[in-house]
Parts: sequence; C-alpha cells; structure tokens
Amino acid sequence: MAEHRGAHMVCDNDLNELTAWLGEQRISYLQNFEIARYSQIKAGGVFRLLVKPETEPQLLMLLWQLGRRSLPYKVMFRDGEIRTIGITTREMRNLTFDDEGFVSAESGVLLPTMAKRLTRSGYAGFAGLVGVPASIGGAVYMNASCYGDAVSDHLVDVRCVSRNGDSRVFDAASLRFSWRHSAFHDAMSDWVIVSARFKPQTQGRAEEEGRERQIKQHRREYQENKLPNLGSTFATTDIYSAIAKRFLFYGVLLRMVRVVVRLCGAKGHHYYAKVARGLTKIYFGLKGREDVDFSEFTFNCVVNRGDAKANELIDFVLTAQKAIDGCVPLEIELHKDIE
Repeated sequence: MAEHRGAHMVCDNDLNELTAWLGEQRISYLQNFEIARYSQIKAGGVFRLLVKPETEPQLLMLLWQLGRRSLPYKVMFRDGEIRTIGITTREMRNLTFDDEGFVSAESGVLLPTMAKRLTRSGYAGFAGLVGVPASIGGAVYMNASCYGDAVSDHLVDVRCVSRNGDSRVFDAASLRFSWRHSAFHDAMSDWVIVSARFKPQTQGRAEEEGRERQIKQHRREYQENKLPNLGSTFATTDIYSAIAKRFLFYGVLLRMVRVVVRLCGAKGHHYYAKVARGLTKIYFGLKGREDVDFSEFTFNCVVNRGDAKANELIDFVLTAQKAIDGCVPLEIELHKDIE
C-alpha cells in the first residue's frame, strides 16, 4: 500500500475526472470498496476510489497525475466513507531469482510467500518471517521482524517512485533501518516502494525447514491464530516487562507471577501468558468488549471477536494505550480523522 497526505479532500468532480483518466490509461480501479475485504482484522471504512496499478509505469503515471492535480492519497483504517484516494500495490507480485543469487520482489508480493520459498530452497534468515502477515512493501516500510529474522538483514536495495515522476533505487544502508522503523516513516515519506532486492545466504534446506517447523509449532502454541488481528499492537518484544518499567507495583506482581509459573513445569509459559494477560487487564481496569478484546495469548494483540467496526477497534487500542500511560509506543498506525 502507498500512503501520502495531500492538501485537500477529493471532491466528486475530482473523482469523476480521475476515473475517466484511469479508464483511458487502462489502470484498474474499484469504487465504493470495503477495506474489510483486504484487512487482516476484517474491518475498515469504504474507499470511494481504490486504484490497483499492476506495473511500475502505471504506478508512476498515477502518482504523477495525483501530484499534478494536488489530490491526496492514503491507506487508512477507520469507519465510514473515505474520500481520500486509496492505492494498493497488491497486483504487483513479480518474484524473480537471478543467476547471481539475487531475489527481487515487487511490493505486492506476500512476505510469507517469499519467505517460505526461500526457506524451502535452503536460504537462511527467512524462516521467522513465514508467518508475518505483510506484503513486501509494508514489510520493508516497517522493517518487519520475527524470531530473530528481519527484512533488512539480507536487503540490498529498494526501488521507489515519487509523485514528482522520479524513479530511484536506494541502498539498504541509506534507509536507516532500526526496530520497526525505516526512513520511509519520515525523511522518505514521499516515496512509494515499488520493489526490493535481497541477497540471501545459503544455509541448508533440511536445517532451515526444520527451523521453520519449530517456529510454526511455536506460533500455534503462543500466538493468536484463530481470530482476525493485526499482530503486535505495541512495539515491543515483551509487553509485560516494558509496562513494568513504568509501574513498579505492577512489576512486583508480575515477578510473583513468574515465580509461581516456574513451578508449573513444561506448561509454564502457557500459564504465564494467561495469568499475565489477566493481571494486566485487572490492574489497569481494562475489560474486553462484545466484539473486541485482547488475544487470549497476549495483551499485545487486539482481536476482532465478531463484527467490530474499525472505530471500535481504534477506540479500544487508544483506551489501552492511555491506561498504561503511553509507556510503550504503538506498532500499528491509527488514522481516525482522515477524510
């Protein structure tokens, strides 16, 4: 997905002119599209116009046209009608391997698809990413990582386009990757990711497939895999320890929980996850709602238990963040006030 905040809201006349232009250029688009059909958490608003470029030239023409008309484009998650133009790169899914060992993936390629193929070909550093629900564009943008593997680890360069009609390739070293962050969040926010090139290292097929099986089993036991969700809500690998640094008495109670669960043997982690989640909800006065709650596996995952609307989910997340005094930053981005 590409995102950018423009100068003004898109009016009906803007939309009519743009759809006519899209038809002339044979660029696919959808009108009155429900985000829930694409969203991992099965909720969201309705885009008046969602554009689906299939190639880099189409994307480049589209961004130039939006820039020329000063039309805003954004991908967001909220209720109601969204007049801001949406762009999805999910149709850009070319994945190629060359003779020099480089792997090129367009931004719409699903990260699990690429990671699984590389892992089962004996390449190291991708088994942990097999279960991450993201496209390559989104994964590079947020430097997705899991189980010790990060997208930036074997990244060589990223091809991008801008609304000014520029097309450039940026070395991975220049993109300032860190935990859940890249230069695309700030200094390069005007650039849209088209594709990424990787140089994976050979490890051994049997070894990497074995690691993938172990991680898959761990996911089934310790991570939400039944209800719609967006993965981690807060940017931390240990939500309870992160909160304990701010709230001392909570930290004391958490240590007591750890001592008790050590006596539970092999099932200790399951008990700890359940008790720590319950302790956190009670300590901060947070209750699940009819359609929204924290995952039974962890406080760091909000799930859609039924037909929750986007604004209900957003309000639930913001309530939780306020309760813990904002001591842990959000990993997800919330856009409730975009037109």
